[in-house]
Amino acid sequence: MPWEQIENRLAKAFPVRIESPGGVVFLPSSRLDIDEWLTSAAETDEELLELDIPRIQFLQNRWGFEKLVQFDLEKRTPYSRRSLFAMNVGDRAYLMLTGGLQYQLIAAVEPRTEPSLVRAVISRLLNDREYFPAPPNLVRTVRRDLVADRVVRTEAAELKTGESGHHLSEKLIGWIGPWLEAPAGTWHQDEDVPTRAA
Repeated sequence: MPWEQIENRLAKAFPVRIESPGGVVFLPSSRLDIDEWLTSAAETDEELLELDIPRIQFLQNRWGFEKLVQFDLEKRTPYSRRSLFAMNVGDRAYLMLTGGLQYQLIAAVEPRTEPSLVRAVISRLLNDREYFPAPPNLVRTVRRDLVADRVVRTEAAELKTGESGHHLSEKLIGWIGPWLEAPAGTWHQDEDVPTRAA
């Protein structure tokens, strides 16, 4: 049967483990989009053939997706909206950022219901100039139980004014420092992934 133990295979692409009082953040060892992620997890020609459909659809057929946060950049272009999604696999959530046709894997968090872990990932995104060359103009949170509006907006406002030294990563989690040096990723176009109930 194809794709046996797929959860274990997908987890192998996140070898960096950062523990905190609230749980664990897992990071990929290098830049990773969903195409590379699934191709590297496939073990047979039959499995590769199943990837002929859009990769995001392959994932949606198996697990629930939910939008966590939407970021709007100041310049209104076709690529000015970026969204952070969670793909929920058991107690783990794989967090991916979409700014178009590519879906970039950012991190995995476990447990997926721990707000401090999700906030740390968002803080890393906002502080990474490869993801956000300029702070977002507007931040809209969807899962307010995981990501409080005021916390993310405060972080974005601090980045806009150039205030450093008291970003969310420093305020919430002291262990985030080494993580800020982890590899980052890119994307190309703006298109949200359709959500499906978890």
